[in-house]
Amino acid sequence: MSAEKGRPRSRPLPQAQIEELVAELRRLEESVHSDGSASGKDAKSRRALRLAGVLIESLVGWAVDHQVGLAVDGVLYEPLDLQPADEGDDVDDRRHGQAGAVYDWSNPAVNRRALANLLAANPGGFPEELALECALGLEALLLDETRALFERRTRRLEDTHYALATLRLRAVEHVTFYANTGADRDQAERKVAQAYDIDTDRLRRWEARLPYLLGPVGVGESLDRAALAGMTARRLGLPLCEAEVRKRDQRLRSDSASHNAARRDLHERIGR
Repeated sequence: MSAEKGRPRSRPLPQAQIEELVAELRRLEESVHSDGSASGKDAKSRRALRLAGVLIESLVGWAVDHQVGLAVDGVLYEPLDLQPADEGDDVDDRRHGQAGAVYDWSNPAVNRRALANLLAANPGGFPEELALECALGLEALLLDETRALFERRTRRLEDTHYALATLRLRAVEHVTFYANTGADRDQAERKVAQAYDIDTDRLRRWEARLPYLLGPVGVGESLDRAALAGMTARRLGLPLCEAEVRKRDQRLRSDSASHNAARRDLHERIGR
């Protein structure tokens, strides 16, 4: 297994950068608690966790490599007592860290063992109950058993996901139509985003992801048709163009209502 296929071996950061990261983590914590406001807390929490990950990679990346290497070599830790499942394994050999540093994550069984080993030690500081349940669930999968956390749902969600993606494509189609009737694109985005009860940033993220979800050719053709419809309406002149816009407004209300209902249904089904 070549090193090029694995993740880059972790390199310790200079002490000054470590101190800078720690200082930023403290500033993030203080900013969340100082004013008593929840504004921006989600973005700050994700930033803090990413920074913590960088610190873990720098300070104990060698330990992660070792645990992954153990999994590559077939060693699985018992989640409840942090002891190797097979006490005869030589867990201190340097080859484990070397194997972990170049592992290419191509084997699902090894991936499960690696994640179970890491969760048993819980370097991410996750709630212990969650880390333990995940580790036990992964161990069960290796034994062809399934714990509740990883049970397959009897109700399929694929149709709902596809329906949502299709309705989100409609949202981008509406923006494209309005923009090609002569409306300002930012104004068109705000109008559609308001109908879908989202912000314009999320609408733009939908537009960026849709080619991956529904295929670039189909998405491109749909948006081309919407652009052509908008340009045709514009060429019809003011009274007829306004009539086409009103019809489009009605479609927007219908599509956004269908989308929001499907989104609520999906959230309810996921929460069960």
